[in-house]
Amino acid sequence: MTANWVDTAPCAGLSDFVHDGRTGPRGNDVLFASMYRPELRVCGTCPFRKKCIELVKPQQSKFDGVCGGRLWSNGRLIATTPSACETELEEPELRAICGTDTGWLQHIRHSEIPCSACRSAKRVFERIRRTRENDAKRTRRLVAA
Repeated sequence: MTANWVDTAPCAGLSDFVHDGRTGPRGNDVLFASMYRPELRVCGTCPFRKKCIELVKPQQSKFDGVCGGRLWSNGRLIATTPSACETELEEPELRAICGTDTGWLQHIRHSEIPCSACRSAKRVFERIRRTRENDAKRTRRLVAA
């Protein structure tokens, strides 16, 4: 598989895989599933279904739309392509320390894509670290002067 699988996936460039929340039935799983039959067919032959689920984390993110050969509604599995298998459903573990810079590091150590809470925490941590370093440099310059 290529390093940039997202660009080579069968759904690359198609926008109908994410439910926009404004159109179509909600609460009626049968009608919701019928809206996404063509998209599920595209996923049927995709070799990247597991990677897709690892990236989107549909259960954790409460995803609406088609991901990994499955149709999701608010993170709940609605329909599946016939060729999908259970082992593709494993999402990276949501850790108790998620939402911290340590949580970000744990995702990296386990070869996972960090969750959005950990990415945000890492950005905040880096901003604070840079501010402290800049303050320390200013203090050293003032003391030296």
